Amino acid sequence: MSRVNPPYLWRHPRSTVYQARVRVPPGAGLRSSHIVRSLKTRDRAEAIRRLPVVVAEIRLEIEAARRADPAKRPKPAVSKEAERELQTALWWRQRIIKAGGDPDRENVPDELWPEWDRELETRYGEPVDDDVAPNGELVPVYDLLRERRGNNFRAWVRGALPISSSLDRYFGEEDFGDSYRSRVKLATSRAAKWMRNRPEGDNVRAITTPIAAEYVDALASGDITVETVNSHVSALHAYWKWMIRRGLADQNPWRDQQRSVKRGEKNARKRPFTDDEVIKLLKGETYRTLHDLMRLAILSGMRQDEIASLRVRNVDLVFFTIEDAKTPAGVRKVPVHPLLKPLVERRLAGKSPDSFLIEELKAPPSRESRRGAKAGERFTAYQRDIGVYDRLEGRRQANADFHSFRRWFITKLEQAGVAPQIIAAIVGHEEGRDFLALVRYSGGPSETQLHDAVERVLLPSDAPSASPDGPLMGAGSRASTKQGVLRLTK
Repeated sequence: MSRVNPPYLWRHPRSTVYQARVRVPPGAGLRSSHIVRSLKTRDRAEAIRRLPVVVAEIRLEIEAARRADPAKRPKPAVSKEAERELQTALWWRQRIIKAGGDPDRENVPDELWPEWDRELETRYGEPVDDDVAPNGELVPVYDLLRERRGNNFRAWVRGALPISSSLDRYFGEEDFGDSYRSRVKLATSRAAKWMRNRPEGDNVRAITTPIAAEYVDALASGDITVETVNSHVSALHAYWKWMIRRGLADQNPWRDQQRSVKRGEKNARKRPFTDDEVIKLLKGETYRTLHDLMRLAILSGMRQDEIASLRVRNVDLVFFTIEDAKTPAGVRKVPVHPLLKPLVERRLAGKSPDSFLIEELKAPPSRESRRGAKAGERFTAYQRDIGVYDRLEGRRQANADFHSFRRWFITKLEQAGVAPQIIAAIVGHEEGRDFLALVRYSGGPSETQLHDAVERVLLPSDAPSASPDGPLMGAGSRASTKQGVLRLTK
């Protein structure tokens, strides 16, 4: 007569080592149906002796997961293997559709069934046990990891796709610039993060119009502008529209989800820095990286991302060459101001042509073209630290930000009597060169004209032209100024 194992004691048919196996109740926040833990013994009596302690540990783990804030539950990292699984699932979905089947209901045509069955078998493997369903039927139980892999694969084939799952294909079929790609990646990653904290999870088909409206409301309630909210909605709307054409989504929940600016909540009126603010900014104590960026911006009029993207091959002691810009007019040569030459020489020294001029800047994963993003955040903190942060109550943005160096530079060119078409050529604007004769017939201003114009821009008399010593960003120190004292923390 065979012996009956006590509850939770289990042994794989192909193994001689005993294990503890505890079912995970629904709603516990864990992705497995069971937790299995080795008892590390082949002796049945010893396994029974160890069993209560291990089961108690597993129950504590389940209870901790059940009590945890859903927003703080760990999310599995997306591995290369998982990405390959997802792409295979997308391939199967399209194949089933072309063969006349219905992947949403897992209705696979007969001619594909043998191959489909083998595809699932490679993921689930052989059953390791049987269990009793609520209706009394015996159902197979698979190895936990393989069961999870098989279930995910089938869910993806049925259309339960992560929001960002089709981005590579989307970008491959459409002709987008780096800036727009970064915007789409940021919009989709934010939406996916928000959905992962909901019961529906990160699933394209789970986003209905009411859920999309709830997400946009949540986005608008944060510390971003209505224009940015609408920019994200526009990117998501275009992405969903493409997915509908490819059979990856059924509806576009982002239609008509743009938000209007309410009275009293308009954005700040952007302005140049004042000369007093410039002096304070250029004298303050912060990262040397920021000091270099500030001087490059205020004496060239270049945008933050243009500076961050400069490579050594784009720079000499005569010109900065902008190769990648927001508009055709932005592709240009900007004269190197005489006051910038020592900084440029220092930054060029010992570097290869493909190195970045400001090499310590790093792009965030979701915004590969935004190498200056972290510097922008640090600059805002620096503004607050030294008291050069002008934001009216109720406004989401400051009146003056890093772009105000560019505004200051353009203002000084205008006040120095530089012609509008010369200013436009230096800063990369279409406006200023929109006279018919200039647009159609002129080859643009000469290099001498450009240099003469830039050299008319002078820093305020008390503003130091050289960057003071200080840590570089990314060097392991964090700089902040409190009561006029530079503090560095690891």
